[in-house]
Amino acid sequence: MLKGPLRDADEQITGVQILFWDATERKNAEQAFERERYLLHALLDNIPDSIYFKDCDSRFLRISRGMSRKFQLDSPEVAIGKTDADIFTEEHAAQARRDELQIMESGEPMVSRVERETWPDRPDSWCSTTKMPLRDASGTIVGTFGISRDITELIAVEQQLREARDAADHANQAKSDFLANMSHEIRTPMNGVIGMAELLRNTPLNDAQRSFLEMIDQSAHSLLRIINDILDFSKIEAGKLDLESIPFDLRQCVSHAAKSLAARAAQNSVEMILELEPDVPERLLGDAVRLRQVLVNLVGNAIKYTEDGEITIRVSVADGPPVASDYTLHFAVTDTGIGIPLDKQSKIFEAFSQADVSTTRQYGGTGLGLSISGQLVEMMRGRIWLESEVGVGSTFHFTACFPAAEENTTAVAHTQAEYRSLKGMPVLIVDDSHASRETLRNALRRRGLQVTSVGNAAEAKTAYQELFLDDQPKDTKNRTETVGNQENVGNQETVGTGEGTLIVDHALGEGDGLELITRLHALAPSRRPITILLSTTAQPVSFEVAEQHHIDVVLQKPALQSEICSAIRRVLNHETSPNVSPEPVPPQASSGLRFLLAEDGAVNRAVFVGLLEAKGHHVTSVEDGQAAVEAWRQEPFSAIFMDVQMPVLDGLEATRIIRHEELASGQHIPIIAITAAAMESDYLRCLEAGMDDYLSKPVDFAQLDRLLALIQTGNLGYPGDHLASTNSTPQAAAKDQASSYTHHPATALKPPPPAQNSQAPNNQAPNNQAPNSPVANTPVSRLQQQLLINLDAPLSKLKCTPQQHRQLVLTLEKETQQRLSEVSQALDNHDDKLLVRASHSLRSAAGLFEAHALAEVAARIEELARAGQTSRARSDFSNLRQAAHAILAEIQLWLSGESTTST
Repeated sequence: MLKGPLRDADEQITGVQILFWDATERKNAEQAFERERYLLHALLDNIPDSIYFKDCDSRFLRISRGMSRKFQLDSPEVAIGKTDADIFTEEHAAQARRDELQIMESGEPMVSRVERETWPDRPDSWCSTTKMPLRDASGTIVGTFGISRDITELIAVEQQLREARDAADHANQAKSDFLANMSHEIRTPMNGVIGMAELLRNTPLNDAQRSFLEMIDQSAHSLLRIINDILDFSKIEAGKLDLESIPFDLRQCVSHAAKSLAARAAQNSVEMILELEPDVPERLLGDAVRLRQVLVNLVGNAIKYTEDGEITIRVSVADGPPVASDYTLHFAVTDTGIGIPLDKQSKIFEAFSQADVSTTRQYGGTGLGLSISGQLVEMMRGRIWLESEVGVGSTFHFTACFPAAEENTTAVAHTQAEYRSLKGMPVLIVDDSHASRETLRNALRRRGLQVTSVGNAAEAKTAYQELFLDDQPKDTKNRTETVGNQENVGNQETVGTGEGTLIVDHALGEGDGLELITRLHALAPSRRPITILLSTTAQPVSFEVAEQHHIDVVLQKPALQSEICSAIRRVLNHETSPNVSPEPVPPQASSGLRFLLAEDGAVNRAVFVGLLEAKGHHVTSVEDGQAAVEAWRQEPFSAIFMDVQMPVLDGLEATRIIRHEELASGQHIPIIAITAAAMESDYLRCLEAGMDDYLSKPVDFAQLDRLLALIQTGNLGYPGDHLASTNSTPQAAAKDQASSYTHHPATALKPPPPAQNSQAPNNQAPNNQAPNSPVANTPVSRLQQQLLINLDAPLSKLKCTPQQHRQLVLTLEKETQQRLSEVSQALDNHDDKLLVRASHSLRSAAGLFEAHALAEVAARIEELARAGQTSRARSDFSNLRQAAHAILAEIQLWLSGESTTST
């Protein structure tokens, strides 16, 4: 608005004139501009992040106060006209310029880019920056602007987390390696203990000695169970335990788990009962091995804490088709044991936990079984819980989810027809356990059989007469009795007419089941029903005994109704029964196989040679993989037992060489790995290398017998199958049946001559030791000798004969000399691999004789060699040599004294 005087023509003021116009829009614009200016200043002056504007030459037009503080400038204005080259190092400034040129050329921003800022006078920093093109009013790009946030502390924390993660990974790997090595180290000497115990079992022993031997065997296998629990727990914790999803028979899985422990239960006078509801599916998809492991853990615990009574395994369907896509099964293991107090039940599934610390000493165990079971159940999409009352017993429940597997329609139809054909057949069950007989009675009744159950001999006689003898003999075609693999074709007596079935428990409370069967059969020899005996592995029934008592089938308890029905049908159809068969005849020397054994450990070599030769076979032994390959090239063998860890060539490489050379000939010799490693990856490495199967140390004698039987029948060795997918377990990969193949024929050869006595003359020092060395000529006191080595240790550990004891001492002498030489050679050649093997073997051999000083220094050298610190190991060699020479001197003194005594 303007105001001024109003004048006339004479320039006389006549009034006031006013000129005004509307300035609202301009005033609003000025206020808005001021507000924007205020906000921009507030942003640039207060935000801790760095904000900047640059022209086309990357010169700063303006920066925030936070950025000026980061640049350590007095004020933001100081930066105007400067570039990054005035602030950062040349490398960082050049990179920033390249980025800005790219943004101005493309018009595309860079968003949340992490940059490392390098300064000429201070440590590097990190920032997260966003850079944008700067445009004028017409939209033309005239520079760049951006904002960045300092994330140096965040990067440092991330680095610390990464380092912590890496350290945890390394620690976890170290723990896994430690457990694998620990398992290997324990299993190797345990192989000697269990193997020598088995050899000793075949020698004349009195009752006390046999009792001691059983204690050794039980203790050794208890230690193995502890090792397996620890390994499983470690694999679960590390997330390295995967469950399979393959078809399996649920009833068979549960039955095998129960039967594997029935003998232990019978020894405690505990009845094992198995109840499967009729709607429980037969074929599912899942990991049967791990499901069986959970059941065995729970049933094993129940047996451990139950002195008498019953253990019942129940399986029912909690949910499933058509309501749900998968089956949810409910498993319950009920015992009549000591029970668990309420205040202890919440901790029972924790690792290394027991309901009572005293139970560890009284009943044994690691406290890992339930923890492992709980985690396996979770992996099966289930849960586990407990109901218990002190003095009454406990019930462990768990659920697990499994998809249904495709049914074999032919097998289902056959089973249904089998049940229909037995409908209405009278069955008499004689069992003193009410729960056991009622369970079996109800199961058979559901299949249409007419079942009567009694609990004692008097009731059995009455029921037998009512069911099988009261009516007149029916005109039924007599059948020829079939027992095991033999037919009683010469006996014209009519037996097992098929008019009914008698099922008798072997262990009746008031007498023997065999005696009861004999008395019942005597009531009417011509009207004998099909007779089934229920027994346990604790009370084995031989073929001859079954034949003598006219028993058609022997079934192991607890028997499923499906097993009983199948057995009845086999008898009615005159089929061979797989349940009663002649006891296997041990192989004779005249039909023995010839094996190549590659094992560098002298003690383990002696164990395997002893086991195989005791079974009538002939063994050629070598000490490294290269020697194994050469021996295979020169002579025919039935199979090769190949240790995995050996000098020169390990077992895996030796196997690969053999398999490669076999390609030209088309032949395939069975190769069985011998390994103390227990991880699944170790087994898979053996199979992938071309080995056909494997034996864990210590030797499972049943597994060894199985392998020998497969070799003898030509069913071990399957070219190409060892290249199977590693997704399958070693158990699945080691097939029992294999395709046909060609291999060297089993040739019966003369056993190798006995090993030459390696004892040095009494006036000579051991090998590798100067005759006049101080160690060789210096007498050692008896106390010092006991501190150095206990040469009598094998007598108490292995219960070996004097001849076996002497041979072990001679073997120790030879192995000590050989390994000491190898350690020296490895140190000279910086051969870590040889150093590990030699020191490991020396430590193992020394441990058997309680030569602690030698074992400790060998263990220290082995540890350093595994870490690649050969130079540090060299400093311990003099101690090793001194300890070894002292041991050799003690052996010479012992042998001299033994020679004098024998003279």
